Amino acid sequence: MNIISALKDLTTLIVLWLGAKIAWEGLYIWKEQIRGNTEYDLAKRTLKAVYKVRDALESVRFWIMSSSEYNNARVELLRANSPESGSPPPEPTRQDLTRMAYSVRWREVTAASQQLHEEYVEAEAVWGKEAKDLLLDIQNSVNRLGVALDAYLTDDQLSPEDRKMFKHEVINMSGNVPDEFSKELDERIEKIEKFVRPMLQIRSTKKRT
Repeated sequence: MNIISALKDLTTLIVLWLGAKIAWEGLYIWKEQIRGNTEYDLAKRTLKAVYKVRDALESVRFWIMSSSEYNNARVELLRANSPESGSPPPEPTRQDLTRMAYSVRWREVTAASQQLHEEYVEAEAVWGKEAKDLLLDIQNSVNRLGVALDAYLTDDQLSPEDRKMFKHEVINMSGNVPDEFSKELDERIEKIEKFVRPMLQIRSTKKRT
């Protein structure tokens, strides 16, 4: 009877141990799935945010300012400068229209940069400083263009050499061919792609298995 009782106790312990082991493994797999889903979603959002910034910068640097952009700029300026007396506001100069048109273009950059900021805060929390630094490089490109645009449009004391330099920063005169600014931005984006794409590939691999 003692042997039978001991075997029963041993069997009970084995069953309990197996149950605990299965539960632990299930919990581990569940946590890994949650982590994988989190990293996949963050990687996807991060790339989308980066591409939005890239597209917004390209829009600002587009070498042609259309007549509709000038017309919209004129409407905004007239509305903003309309006097309280009700008399017609002064007609904007060509320089005023250009500044406003670029200001409208820059709104896209501001919105895209704000979204990117939200992603790199989470990226640092999940992936660490390397991810944050890679995304900050994109913001550095935004800041670089912003400084050049401000100087090009508002600084009347620029030397001809400096004005030419800032003009090449602000306007991609080569059209669809990447210039120095575009190449640097593309290189920074490529580094981010190499960093986050493994998170996307892990998810797709799990789906196939």
